Amino acid sequence: MKKKVVCVNYLNTKPLIRSLDKDPYQSLFEVIPENPRVCSEKFIDGTADIALVPVATLVEEIKDYHIISDYCIASEGAVNTVGIFSNCELKQINKIFLDDHSKTSQQLTKVIFENYLNINPKYDIVNVEDIKLGDNEGVLMIGDKAFGAKDQFTYFYDLGELWTNFTGLPFVYAVWIAKVRDQETEEIFNKGIEEGLKQIPAIIAENKSLHPEIDLQAYYTDYIEYKLDDDKRAGLKLFLETLQIKNIPSLP
Repeated sequence: MKKKVVCVNYLNTKPLIRSLDKDPYQSLFEVIPENPRVCSEKFIDGTADIALVPVATLVEEIKDYHIISDYCIASEGAVNTVGIFSNCELKQINKIFLDDHSKTSQQLTKVIFENYLNINPKYDIVNVEDIKLGDNEGVLMIGDKAFGAKDQFTYFYDLGELWTNFTGLPFVYAVWIAKVRDQETEEIFNKGIEEGLKQIPAIIAENKSLHPEIDLQAYYTDYIEYKLDDDKRAGLKLFLETLQIKNIPSLP
């Protein structure tokens, strides 16, 4: 029986799932595209065997899991697609509209503002597609929609860059998890992802005309990092421990 693999279908995940729905991997895996929040929900309710999930869900929501794969979605410094947009300076923001698609980015916003900037803004989780900001307000946007927002606001504060500036570590946004560990399946899964990553030049060529406003070469090679190495594991550990130790609750 095929393993159901749920994953967001953003630009940053295209290399990860590139080869999984092609031979020889499609006989083992069925890739199901969803937004980050739904990826977690499908894993929790058993719809998915393997899921790429926002890491904040590993603190409260997802109890029984194993981090698998040598790959993730991460950045070391600026990520360019996760950040706060505003028409005022960062320390003047007293209310933030949070993108409803990713709990990790919501919680990263809280950690940066409250733990590192010592600011306690109000929060409102919304669909941010057509948000209008008032004075001293900011909006968290993630993923592809963040590219198109760059010319709509005066300021853009990259959360990946802020995290690395404060901690000296990379930030991991999402990891692959499974309910049951299976070494053979993991090895095949890793090989499929590795083959997909080798096809980044082709992915860039295919998507260039669809996203003429984006420097895809820089995005894939300068901003996004996919290897889950020791430094990224340390950054992930710090973030999860921060959520636990500081007892930062899930936002409503």
